[in-house]
Amino acid sequence: MSLQPGMSANVTISLAGGMPGPGSYEGSITVGGGAVPVRVPYSYIVGDGVPRTLIPLTGDGFVTEAGTAVQWAFKAIDRYGAPVPAVQVRFAPAGSVYAATPATDAKGIAEAYLYTSEQTGEQSFLAQLQGAGGIEFRGRTRLQPLIVDNGVRDAASLLVPARFAPGSYVSIFGAGLSESTAVFRTPYLPLSLAGVSVSFDVPSADIHAPGHVSFVSDGQINVQIPWELAGADSAIMKVTLSNSASRSVRNDNGRLATFRTQTITVPIGPHSPAFFEYREAASGRTLAAAIDEQYRVITSGNPARPGKIVQFFMNGLGGVIDGSRPASGEISPPTPLARTTMNPEVSIGSMPARVEFSGLAPLNVGLYQVNCVLPAGLASGIQSVELAIGGVTARSSIVVQ
Repeated sequence: MSLQPGMSANVTISLAGGMPGPGSYEGSITVGGGAVPVRVPYSYIVGDGVPRTLIPLTGDGFVTEAGTAVQWAFKAIDRYGAPVPAVQVRFAPAGSVYAATPATDAKGIAEAYLYTSEQTGEQSFLAQLQGAGGIEFRGRTRLQPLIVDNGVRDAASLLVPARFAPGSYVSIFGAGLSESTAVFRTPYLPLSLAGVSVSFDVPSADIHAPGHVSFVSDGQINVQIPWELAGADSAIMKVTLSNSASRSVRNDNGRLATFRTQTITVPIGPHSPAFFEYREAASGRTLAAAIDEQYRVITSGNPARPGKIVQFFMNGLGGVIDGSRPASGEISPPTPLARTTMNPEVSIGSMPARVEFSGLAPLNVGLYQVNCVLPAGLASGIQSVELAIGGVTARSSIVVQ
């Protein structure tokens, strides 16, 4: 075929003649007439139908929960790289097979769903080809993540409040929640920590927001509830481990069913106030986490002073003034201060305390701060601290003065 300059045409090229014997054949097609000849190489393979190499496609190196199903697939090729179809395959152990292809398909591929052991640890399975070798799939299983009953709690009080406020921290308790212990080490809270992520969904409002994780371990996750949930009545919370976003299991009908890790419906409300506290080693008392005007921790050895400001650290005080709220997982700016939309009512030793500031603690993520003037006339010693906001009262704490 000849073409004039600037013209184009489609060309069909085919091989003719008898089928050659097994092997790999190469050649090239040369296009001339231009300034530079164009050489188009080609390769043609004729297989011998004898499996030589088994290539794992999916499933090898799996990480999943004990007692769940994993899909494995491999491809059989001969010595020339051609797929080998119609070779009988047997997966073992046979008692672990839920479903499997009996032979390789036209592309030399065979696959199976096999159930892992109920035991955790290293696992291996074998695919054996008739008249040929086999291929081993290795991986490991871990415990299925489990959130215990009433396992979603306020991260400060460790109580189960009537509702959780957006922007506040919750602690999730269970088993198998993470394969390692990790604490965030960035200025912001990450979306995933040690392969653990938490998400929140409000389908009726088309809200789908990730949580921002501060701590993970086998038995506990601490996460900030996204600000995006403001105004919602509840949210579906989902905990996911890496490599386990979904898994297949046998349902009541004996069929494979795919689902995500355990989900919990979490009630959401505008306020869920709680004091952060600490255990004082010297006295063994649990005291409110508070500092004085010199930013020193209030302790038995450094009591609060009447007429002076005490800064209490809180959780769950709710929304802040428009324009001052940081993004979920981000630090609160030092200016403008993110003040709460409502001022809490505080009493110390049954006496009202004047609130000088209530809002997000600057340069912290999701931590609230309430600055109060310690009432004059209080007797020295242990004093109870009460706080209420938006009609919700926090569990009382104590402070030394």
